[in-house]
Amino acid sequence: MIDLHKLADYEEQKLKVMGAAEIFRYFCMKMLSADYVLGKESIFETDCSGTVCFPLFAMDLNIRCTAEYLYHHIFITVGGDIRNFHNRVLAVFYGKHGNISHVSPIVGRGVILDAVEPDQPVMLKALASVASWYEDHDYTIHFREIDWEAARLVARMEEHSWEREADEMLKELIR
Repeated sequence: MIDLHKLADYEEQKLKVMGAAEIFRYFCMKMLSADYVLGKESIFETDCSGTVCFPLFAMDLNIRCTAEYLYHHIFITVGGDIRNFHNRVLAVFYGKHGNISHVSPIVGRGVILDAVEPDQPVMLKALASVASWYEDHDYTIHFREIDWEAARLVARMEEHSWEREADEMLKELIR
């Protein structure tokens, strides 16, 4: 196997030339195959909102909140044409009876990173088939784009910071 310490130097170089949307997706992908655990947000264990909060944390935005809160306070811009995702951070939210119960970041054209249930690891899924399932079960689907200023505002709010219930891994990663 390659030397992972040496690889880290190259990854840091790569991150320096990426835009915010690319960096967000890069850190989303670090969570691929993580176990679904409610209330977690690390590369080993996460829930649905953790798939959004961990990449934001990695980008210096100290946020830990629910899918509902992300929808109402951070991803407040209606998504528009989701095929044009390259320079945008987009997520799909699923709700029923006015409540948002699930979120998945959009990581590719028609592809989401989904953390949905304990017996299934975090995986890449086709957005169309997942959306179809939710629609068949009477959910409303919402495509939203992050509002970076709103995210920075929430990151300064102590009640939504990761320190409340942070995974030990996150504490170790702070520089």
